[in-house]
Amino acid sequence: MRSMSWAGRLLHACAALLGFAAMATTAAAQSRTAEVVFVVDESGSMGGEQEFLQTFVPALEQQLLAAGLISVRFGLVGFGDDNEVPRQFLIAGQPFGSAANFATAAMGLVTDGGTEDGYAGIQYVLDNYTFSGGTNTAVIVLVTDEDRDDITNGALTFQVVLVNLQNANVSLSAILNQVITGPGGEVGIGTNGIITYVDVNRDGVPEEVGTPTFGSAAGTTNADYTALVLSFENGCVADINQLRAGGPEAQAFAVTLARCLVQQALGGTGNDIFLSPAVTMGRAALLGHADALSFRLTGRYYGLDGMHTASNAAGTRRAFALLSYGQGEWEEVTGGQPGFDYDNVQFLAGFDADWGHKALVGFSLGYSEGESNSDASADLWEHRIVTFGVHASKEWENGFNVNGQALVGLADYDTSRAVSSISGPDTADGAPEANLYLLRARASRTYGLFGDRFDITPHFGVTHTKVDVDGYTEDGPGGLRVDGFSQELTTADIGIEAQTSMATQWGELRPSLQIGAEYALDTDDESVSITTPLGGGFQQLIPAYEDLTGVAGIGATLISDDGDRAIRFGYEGRFNEDGESHSLALRGRIRF
Repeated sequence: MRSMSWAGRLLHACAALLGFAAMATTAAAQSRTAEVVFVVDESGSMGGEQEFLQTFVPALEQQLLAAGLISVRFGLVGFGDDNEVPRQFLIAGQPFGSAANFATAAMGLVTDGGTEDGYAGIQYVLDNYTFSGGTNTAVIVLVTDEDRDDITNGALTFQVVLVNLQNANVSLSAILNQVITGPGGEVGIGTNGIITYVDVNRDGVPEEVGTPTFGSAAGTTNADYTALVLSFENGCVADINQLRAGGPEAQAFAVTLARCLVQQALGGTGNDIFLSPAVTMGRAALLGHADALSFRLTGRYYGLDGMHTASNAAGTRRAFALLSYGQGEWEEVTGGQPGFDYDNVQFLAGFDADWGHKALVGFSLGYSEGESNSDASADLWEHRIVTFGVHASKEWENGFNVNGQALVGLADYDTSRAVSSISGPDTADGAPEANLYLLRARASRTYGLFGDRFDITPHFGVTHTKVDVDGYTEDGPGGLRVDGFSQELTTADIGIEAQTSMATQWGELRPSLQIGAEYALDTDDESVSITTPLGGGFQQLIPAYEDLTGVAGIGATLISDDGDRAIRFGYEGRFNEDGESHSLALRGRIRF
């Protein structure tokens, strides 16, 4: 192990970190505290790194506060001195303290050891520090140039330490003697397992490229520590040799480490994988299809088709079609999914016929396609969805009506996630599929007002949808493995349709207005397992559907004089706290 002169290198590294401060984009305010504990090797070769931390941590504190955290607390544990066992350094008399007091405490680190057990140091933190928990974040940063020397007689293993960290909700990053190589052979400075930070231009400013490979390391460092770090969302490994190289390498090292730790302290928001469109667009296709099945020759939704004319007395069969175009916008959910915009075109055709007394049954086939674009990046989902449905309606003598619908569907998606590679911006692409299901029952009754010149139709019902997405693996730089996931949702809805009529030279015109609301009866967040190419992984949240959604529509139906043809053009919208959707639809129905 080599000894080095550090003064110039520290100045360069910390200047680069402060430069990163000027460039950093301020994140949305976080009502949380970050607690960061450095676990530092006290063996004979670690003097330079100990000095580096004395200047790096105060600069890091500025970054974390600029990123929107309300406060930052630092802790310090040394391990591997001549007593071998870990020890705590109080920060102004307390386990946690400010960066300035951390720098003072770090002056007490020594370099007289030679047996270093990083697992023991990590476990010491878990046993002796009380983290705030809740929405606050806790990070341990291991700093060592050696592999592990077990001083616990086998009591601490990789799996034991991993589970203990996970149970304590504490994540891990590390400065290690670990060679990292970018996908194009570049010298890597650090990595979170998905992105590799390199400095091809040697200007002290790191660039992001794709998935790394790992080269030589001190002993069993890769198995002991690298794999452990990459088991955590945004856990970052930085190569200690780049810091020791000085010059622009040390500058880029400081910036890289700061980026990693800021992202980690913010709760891993930098790695949100865009998954929501799979369930959102699958459900939208089902609902659009189901709503279309309710349109009748009367211009109303639900009920039967009214009396046909004497000239068509035998006409009990009907065909219908739908062409709609919709757009939507959904807001970002903190710690979950980025906001996104989507557009969708849907076409549907079907047939139904009278069955017995005051009842009809039928079937239909629908097709939807469109795309969803993330607000946070260039990520994209394209969808093509085929749906098939059966429906039935029964009306009693008192006018009370019940409708039932059952739909199944198949969805093909093409996903494109923005990544970086040595050749510049790139994408990691996937092709997941999904199965879709819907069951709906609704009851309604029409009431005439003002001599039947105006009528209202209240309704209430229950709808159950399920979108079941298969797991998939992305192709391209940093391709991820996304486990299968599903979202089931049962909603209760209530609403009312108001309609009037007027005669025109083309037939009877029936303007109408619909308003309603649906309430989610069983809505839960969905956690999806994501695996990196290096075997690490994290959980990605898909937020639950919003409890209450408002529904509104307005349109007009033109009915032929013989009552056997109807065409409607209208607007429909859905609104809740997470977002909104809008669609324009042209519906037609004919009796023959």
